[in-house]
Amino acid sequence: MLIDDQVLLCRSCHPHHKDIASLGHVGQTIKPEMLLYMRAREITGLLDVPSDDLLKQLGDQHAKPTLMVPDGHGKVVCSTCHNPHQYGVFETGCDLNDRALRLVKGHLLTPIRGETFCKHCHNL
Repeated sequence: MLIDDQVLLCRSCHPHHKDIASLGHVGQTIKPEMLLYMRAREITGLLDVPSDDLLKQLGDQHAKPTLMVPDGHGKVVCSTCHNPHQYGVFETGCDLNDRALRLVKGHLLTPIRGETFCKHCHNL
């Protein structure tokens, strides 16, 4: 359990972080249809657009994303997209390694960069 609000904890070290969306993501409630789309992308990957049949099936199951999850109130928080842990902290194959930071030549790098990542939620 975290000792404080996640966004406050993150911004204590990253005060100048800017949300790439003009209206912002952090603090926004994720709508049910977006949760379905996010789950569908986890299944299909980023190269294929989820089919209407898959979205209907997931809707019937009340499916939600398993890797990019909102906070307990259904809102976007930093960890919805960014995994603050370094790769390897968790066992190989563990979902908690998804989007983990990688140490490359002495620098921690995040896989959350560029337009491709936006496809987890947006059909660009």
